[in-house]
Amino acid sequence: MKQTFLKFALIFGFGFLLLTIAYSTHSASVAAANSETQSVYLPVVLNAYCSFDFCDSFNDPTSGWPIVDNANYALNYINGTYQMRIKQPVIALAGAPYTSVTDFFIETNARWTTAGGAQTDGLYGLIFGANSTLENYYTFYVWLDHPDFGTAYTLRRVDSGVVTILINWTESDELLKGTNTNRLAVTKQGDAIDLIINGIVVDTYDQPTFSSPGFVGLLTVNLDTADARFADYVIQNFDTTTAGDSEAIGISAESTTTINAADLFD
Repeated sequence: MKQTFLKFALIFGFGFLLLTIAYSTHSASVAAANSETQSVYLPVVLNAYCSFDFCDSFNDPTSGWPIVDNANYALNYINGTYQMRIKQPVIALAGAPYTSVTDFFIETNARWTTAGGAQTDGLYGLIFGANSTLENYYTFYVWLDHPDFGTAYTLRRVDSGVVTILINWTESDELLKGTNTNRLAVTKQGDAIDLIINGIVVDTYDQPTFSSPGFVGLLTVNLDTADARFADYVIQNFDTTTAGDSEAIGISAESTTTINAADLFD
């Protein structure tokens, strides 16, 4: 009798243990499944951070770039970009709201739009080493529809209407055609001027006479209507001994009778 009872107790206890383990395993599986299906993934939100001396996303229309609208061209902030719209054959220039610099790095995103029937066969780029009236400046700009090279860049110096070609039109496979975005940059340290397209140094020019501070900014040119948009303009000032002589806030200019838009296509 005792042996029968002990056998029954052992069998019952072992069965209860198996049932308990099975239930625990099932509960753990359900919990794991529920936790997997009910997980919440939150987006990582990064604070706006600028590692350069100057950064402009063009989200703030009061950041200091010129706003102009006349018969020849328009400059304005539009949806987180800076617009340079050409209405007549002119050279439109816009100075950045930053001090003049001698040694520096500047960079921006640039692209064409076809809004309002605008063409994409013009020129856009960067200016630097400019005086306070934007009559004298260096300019690195690109042409995405060059008749010989397709996509090409050039470096020039403008002095009171006289254009000097420092690097003539040079083909570049780094440039993206049409309305695609191109990242243009210039580094100037000492005598060397590096020209950078989409992260690649495509050319270097030695200019030992470029030793005084100048302003930086943007350029857009066309012989027909054109609409260029710029985003994320940055400046790094390498000169730690001086911050420049003044600020170029709200400066804009267009070509005068001594220099025509066609001169920059040559």
